[in-house]
Amino acid sequence: MKKNLGDDSFRREGLGIWDETTVSSAINPQLWANGTVEVRADGGVTSFGIDMSPDRSALALGACMKYSDGTAHIELTEYRDTKRHGTAWAADWIAQRWPKTVAVVIDAQSPAMVLLPELKSRGVKVMVTPPMAWARPPAAYWTC
Repeated sequence: MKKNLGDDSFRREGLGIWDETTVSSAINPQLWANGTVEVRADGGVTSFGIDMSPDRSALALGACMKYSDGTAHIELTEYRDTKRHGTAWAADWIAQRWPKTVAVVIDAQSPAMVLLPELKSRGVKVMVTPPMAWARPPAAYWTC
């Protein structure tokens, strides 16, 4: 086996010794940890983003509070299983907060678009980002 595979492949396949793995992050883990807070500070303007998994099994609400100094606090606010909780809860949750909200955003290609009629019926105005908005985001989409 060693003769057929060579040294490196034999160590992996024959002996179960794998190459050293390395991990890279888009955001420096130490910088991320340094930015962690236990309690969000009040005093900013709030926006929400809604997304749903491609199989529509889970629904997530993200929140962003932007402060006058240009900083922002971003968090996952709610995450629920749609088979267990449905989706109407999200429209109700957003509608309760709508009077103090700057923007509610859903990506045009997100399965969360199914919430659009429910949100509109509750008086919530939703900003729908066009496909590929993340590739070249106009300043108008960055409400937070």
